[in-house]
Parts: sequence; C-alpha cells; structure tokens
Amino acid sequence: MWVKYADDNVGTNMSDTPTDTSLYLGIAENKETEIPSTTPSDYTWLKIGGQPGTDGFYTEFRFSQGGETLHPTLIPDVRIPPDWTTFIPECDKGYLWMTKAVIKPGGTWGTLVTNWDGPVRIQGLNGKDGANGTGGEGSITADFSDEMQSVACDSAGNVTSGLPLVAIFSMYHGSTPLTLDSITLGVVAGVTATANKNTGEVTVTAITASASDTLRIPVTGKGTYNGVQYERTIHLSVNKVRPGAPGENAVIYSLLPSVSVIKRNSAGQDDVANISCKVFKTDGVSTSEISSIPLGYELNYKIDSNPSVKCAPGYGQATSGITTKIEFILYKVEESYTRLDNETVYVVKDGIDGKDGVPVNYKTYVYQMSAGQPSPPVGDSINPGEPWHDYPNVDPPANIIWW
Repeated sequence: MWVKYADDNVGTNMSDTPTDTSLYLGIAENKETEIPSTTPSDYTWLKIGGQPGTDGFYTEFRFSQGGETLHPTLIPDVRIPPDWTTFIPECDKGYLWMTKAVIKPGGTWGTLVTNWDGPVRIQGLNGKDGANGTGGEGSITADFSDEMQSVACDSAGNVTSGLPLVAIFSMYHGSTPLTLDSITLGVVAGVTATANKNTGEVTVTAITASASDTLRIPVTGKGTYNGVQYERTIHLSVNKVRPGAPGENAVIYSLLPSVSVIKRNSAGQDDVANISCKVFKTDGVSTSEISSIPLGYELNYKIDSNPSVKCAPGYGQATSGITTKIEFILYKVEESYTRLDNETVYVVKDGIDGKDGVPVNYKTYVYQMSAGQPSPPVGDSINPGEPWHDYPNVDPPANIIWW
C-alpha cells in the first residue's frame, strides 16, 4: 500500500508525512512495487481534516504494530505518542493496531481535544484449529487376512487336505474398521464357498477335481460410515498344489505377515514401527515354520510401486518408508517365478487435520463519507453494505469520513 499526504484532493503539496496544511490522505493499494508513485492521480484521496467549523477540530488516526492481544504502549494524553504513526506500518511480524483522537489545529502539530482512545486491533485473531479432517472415498480400504492360500491335491486334482480354508474380509475408513452391511461372492466354476457378514469370514468348503489349478474368487463387501455406504471388491486366491515325485506328499508353503494392516494416524505415526513375514511349510498333515527359503524358491517384498526386493523369513522392514502398501511374495523359481503365495498389507490412514477455524471476535470499523452524521449500520453482518465500507471512499471528495 502506498500512502501520501496533500493539501487537497488533487494532490497539491504531496508529501510522505503530514504537514500543517495536509488535509487529505492518499492511498494506493495492490501495487506491484513497494516504491510509492509521485503522481497524484495514482492515489485515492480521503479528507482527514475536520469539516470547517467554528473550532476547526478534526480526528487524527495513528497506527502501530503489536502482538495478538497486547497493543504497543500508548500514552493517551501525549500529542504525538511514541511508536504510533499517521502512516500504516508494515506488519510482517505482528498485528496492526489503531487509535484516534480529536485535534485542535494550531502551532506545529495542534493540541489534543480528547485523549487517544483505547487501541483496537484491525487485523483479526487466528481461529482455533479445526477438528481432524475425514478422508474421502479414496481412504476406504478392503483387505483379506490371508489373500492367497493353497490346498494339497492328488495327481488327478482332487483335494486331499487344506479344506475348509478361511480368510477374513475387512473394510476400513481411514484406520477405523467398518461394520459390514453385506458380503457377496462371485461364482467360480468348481468352487463352493460361503460368507458371513457378521464375522467377515469367507470359507471355501469344496473344490472339484476339474477346477482350475489357480482360482480367484471375487468378494464384494459393503460398509457404512457416517451414513454413506461404500463398496469394495477384492479377490481371494487359491492354488491347487499337486504332488511331486511318486510317493511324495503335496507340499504347501504359506506366508503370515506380522500384522494384517498398518494403522497410521493423522500425525503420520504408525501403530507398529516394523513389519515382517513368517513362512510356513505344510507337508501332508504336518505344518511348521521355516527359517530359510529352500532351494528353488524365493521370498520377496515390494513396497508401493517400487521393484521387488529379495529377503529372508522374519526380515523386518520399517513401516515409515511405506506409503500405501507392502506385499510379501513367495515364488517358485523353477516354474518361471510362479506365485505360490502373496500377502498384501495396506496402510490405512486417518484424515489430515482440518483447516483453521473461523476467527474469534475482534473489533473492527466500517466507514462512510458524508457531509453530516449518517445513521448507524443496521443488522449483525460484518459487512453491512452500502453506504458503509470496510475502507474509506471519496465520493464526493468534499465529505467527511465517519466510522
């Protein structure tokens, strides 16, 4: 903002500071340079001297920079109070405060008719922080406790062990689990399965010999949050594992991550610092945890869209480096890296903090140019409208500023 002073509304004797003859204040806002123009027509001129009368009194405004709730020191009965100026200071590290007094012209600066009144802050206080924001539909996540499983079969494809198999279907809004409204299963040839919306359990009870060796069962869940119903579809994968050499059992390897989901709050903090994955081997009816990957197999992890990385069972990965998900993948290398098991652990996140709230109450002014005292604004709006403005105008220029 540029500010100048002059004797009249066309900028006669324009100066940076007021003189004995300065009756007008020139204001120019929203300029691209901080260097004030010396052309009077670039300014809007406001009459700041009093309306001519028997005593010639006028009101003078002064400004200073202060804190949020504490104004600068003001000596009310001193004609020119220290640190208070008739121009508006830059408030890059504080808040703008204003005071006013009635002045009687005479001498160099005139004399006080009234003391400087109690300063008011004319920039509002910052509002309190709003409540935490809630995530949009993109924060709805669906997940299985064990998304890829295997069953042992004979050479003809008849299942010999591993049934029934169970996976838990869950939905989250942010990190909040949703109560399921329904679960429905897609039809896959040769597969018999059921779902329970109360527990989230999806149970595969039968697989025929003619069913494919790799099965993907679509599962659709619906859950409601704050009156809005969301729907997500994911797949439960089942592999039919046939026996090896004659007389050998079908061997099944399975993965078990240390957590099913990573919960991240609005501050970005996770409920676990690290995540790992165990590997189990089922040979016939015997199941045991293994500490190393056998020859011909490979365990990998994959974070978000990054390349897969080879790892050992029980390897701990910091969750802070995961944005969306981490996948643990067990491959059979001898069969062109066939996936034997795949477990995905998602990051479920709370919404970020909301925006600042509305400002708390503070005192402000509205202005009107008028030859005589106008009627006060009507209503409770902070912007009462014409003819009142949040800044002084000059139409017509011979009028007086009222606030």
